[in-house]
Amino acid sequence: MTSENKVVEKDPKVRRIDYTELCSFVLCKRKWYARHFLSIVPKAARPPLDFGIALHEALDVMYQTKFDLEAVLEKWHSLKFEADMKRTSMVGELMLKSYHTQYCEQNMEALHHEVIWELPFDHFNLCGRMDRVVQWHDGLWIMDHKTSSRMGATYFEQFNPHMQVSMYLHAGRQYFGDDVRGFIADALFVGKTNKNQRDVVTIGEEELSQRMDEVLHHSYELVDTETSLKEKPAMWRTTCPRAMITETCSAWGCCEYRDLCRYGYKPKFIEAQFRKEVWTPAGGDPDGKVGQDV
Repeated sequence: MTSENKVVEKDPKVRRIDYTELCSFVLCKRKWYARHFLSIVPKAARPPLDFGIALHEALDVMYQTKFDLEAVLEKWHSLKFEADMKRTSMVGELMLKSYHTQYCEQNMEALHHEVIWELPFDHFNLCGRMDRVVQWHDGLWIMDHKTSSRMGATYFEQFNPHMQVSMYLHAGRQYFGDDVRGFIADALFVGKTNKNQRDVVTIGEEELSQRMDEVLHHSYELVDTETSLKEKPAMWRTTCPRAMITETCSAWGCCEYRDLCRYGYKPKFIEAQFRKEVWTPAGGDPDGKVGQDV
């Protein structure tokens, strides 16, 4: 069963903001400027991203076929992605087999798959795509699959508090009611060892309301920043400063725009290293996205 959009009809003219874009903006406005305003991505292959997308597609088959491993592996081997030393077709197959063994007898029913949600606010809509809504014990849970090559003892601490968790729980309760109990972070370790783990996040109504106020604050700031850049594109250096927390430049193998910052967004460097790719929010339409030449 697949969920219909129950809250608002999608309008391609409405500014739509998803977690990925909002996260980029909050962590580093310069990264947001490159990816979501200039709409550029590196020409080089991005194995972690492509591998994660492929695993998500295979996991969709896993849950839609009620853990038919043969169908899952058939889907996996039909997918194409750029491999690296850690992320190969064989590693992915072993991960899926391990996941199947670990969870095929779980007391959980997947009710909705790939739920595209959208909620209206003044001047923009928040939107996203939930991997899964599951029935577990006495209620509904929003499940999101994560892949990581680093899964230490503190891995799950990042999800509470977490902007995506807050947005998805708020949307889940708008779509499916108060039966939504919380968020399940379903993590798969990228490697040959079995380190699949899960953790749950529950948030009370008052705290969730406070977190959503913060989400909306950042969203309005994003819209204002975008408006300023369209009016005065030459002001991008002051409007979108570099991240003050340098960890954002080096986290997870370093930001793909780090060298772009170092070279001052020179047009020749952009032409040599990057290509145009308009960001499409989950379930959205790229029409209407803004972009300016440097």
